[in-house]
Amino acid sequence: MIIRQATGGEMLELWGCPVLADAPPTARFFYREISAGNAVFWAIEHDGKLIGELYAFLRIEEDPELADGSTTAYLCAFRVEKAFRGQGLGSRLMEHALAELKTRGFRRATIGVDDARNERLYRRLGFLQTVKTCDLDPCARDAYMRPLPDPGCLLLARELSEEIGIAEIPPASLPEFWDAHIRYLTDDGIIEDEEDAAYFSGEEYRGILEAHMRREQDRQHMVWFVRGGARIGAASYCTYQSEDGKCFILDFWVFPDCRGGGTGHGCFAALERYTKQDGARYYELNSTKPASIRFWKSLGFTENGTDEYDMPLFVRKE
Repeated sequence: MIIRQATGGEMLELWGCPVLADAPPTARFFYREISAGNAVFWAIEHDGKLIGELYAFLRIEEDPELADGSTTAYLCAFRVEKAFRGQGLGSRLMEHALAELKTRGFRRATIGVDDARNERLYRRLGFLQTVKTCDLDPCARDAYMRPLPDPGCLLLARELSEEIGIAEIPPASLPEFWDAHIRYLTDDGIIEDEEDAAYFSGEEYRGILEAHMRREQDRQHMVWFVRGGARIGAASYCTYQSEDGKCFILDFWVFPDCRGGGTGHGCFAALERYTKQDGARYYELNSTKPASIRFWKSLGFTENGTDEYDMPLFVRKE
């Protein structure tokens, strides 16, 4: 399963109109803009077949507020085949596209939504700003290449400027991490009684992890997630370079007042980029709470049996 930039010809094939001259106006419009470099087509490819698509228009002449060619781009035609939904592929495709736009210098992405279900989806993906209500669909065209009417379409936006980064925690700064860690375990209901609290705050648990941070190989890492200079969450993980490149995520959390708007997805994307530099090839973790399981499944994790303590395991491989 790979995400890559695709061509206008592949778009025509995907849309079932391989002959340009016979294609409907909207397909011809997309092909023209992709070929001219004013639109970018990203696709999910699986076993040689395109099963997901997302397009960005860099400039829309009729309304530069949607896409002005330099700071704001307009996203549309975001789809994943039904058989592949619920695996987090859509989120990964969206984050890939937004990261690419950011590298091109764009600071904001807009997207149109015309029903409540899609609005919930896009707000979960971080499109929290309501810009305006539109009367036209800028990407659906008539025979004269004019935008088609779309009364009541809501224009949403997401800022791209504040990227989430990773800050490694050295052993000398661990007390701050442990304080945040015990609050997370308590607030999220992982610590259920005094015995749990004593274990997670005790030398047996913390001492082992701190010793693993000093290993030459397969070292344990504690990190902060940082955005705009502020800490928004934390994680603890180990990449097993001596084995097959498994990155086991022991802890992962976003601070309560920073949750929502796709922040969790953004934190995992940052962690994925960071750990791949260290040799991570795939990811595994334990999860038991329904809300957490839903989150990890939305990122493409699937059930992978249980560990030696009979705790459910989840894995994500490319």
